[in-house]
Amino acid sequence: MSVEQIAALKDGRIDLGFGRVRLSDPDIERITLREERLVVAFPKGHPKSLATEPVALSEIAGETLVIYPSKPRPSFADEVLALCADLNVEPGTVEEVREIQTALGLVAAAIGVCILPAAAQRQRMDDVCYRVLSDERATSPVIMSYRRNDGSGRIDEIKALIREMYAENPPWLRLSNITW
Repeated sequence: MSVEQIAALKDGRIDLGFGRVRLSDPDIERITLREERLVVAFPKGHPKSLATEPVALSEIAGETLVIYPSKPRPSFADEVLALCADLNVEPGTVEEVREIQTALGLVAAAIGVCILPAAAQRQRMDDVCYRVLSDERATSPVIMSYRRNDGSGRIDEIKALIREMYAENPPWLRLSNITW
C-alpha cells in the first residue's frame, strides 16, 4: 500500500514503489506518472448501468458506496471520499472493505456501487458494468516513489523505460492524462 511504501523505502527494503495516494515525506521523491480516469461500477441491471456515456458523480448521490481499502489509511478510499466531499456528493451509506475483489463482489450482489480506477474495469465484466465519471477532477494519480538522492542509477533507468513505454501510447493509457 502507498502508506507502507514510505517506511519500506526509508528502511531500504524496497527501491521503488507505485501507488495512488498523495503523501509527502522529505526523504522520498514522487513523480506522478499519469492521472487515470475514475469509473463507477454498477451491478448489471442497475438503471444507470444501461447507458454507455460518462456519468456525473452527482448521479450516484444517495447510493450505497463501497470503498476500499479499509486499512491502512490514508488510502484510495480516502481519495474517493474526498472527491465526493469536494463535489458535494453524499452517498447513502458507505461500506468499507479491504480489497477491490470484495468491493466488486458487493457491487455484483447489488449491495452498492464502487468508484475505481479505469484500469480496473477489466475485472468482473460478467456481472458488473462500468461507466467513466464525467467530472474533470474524477481522476486518480499513478505515483512512482523512490528515495531522494538514490545514487544507484537504477531509478534513472526505470524513468527512461517508463517514458519509452508511454511514448508508444499503449491502449491501457487511453483513459489517462499523462503528466510527465
